[in-house]
Amino acid sequence: MEILRTENIVKYFGEFKALDGVSISVNKGDVTLL
Repeated sequence: MEILRTENIVKYFGEFKALDGVSISVNKGDVTLL
């Protein structure tokens, strides 16, 4: 499992978008907002 965190920017993970301060957990292609 990999934890990805934004740093005051907008990052795109495939078709998913994470805004500032939002962490997402990526596991086998699944994205879960934490």
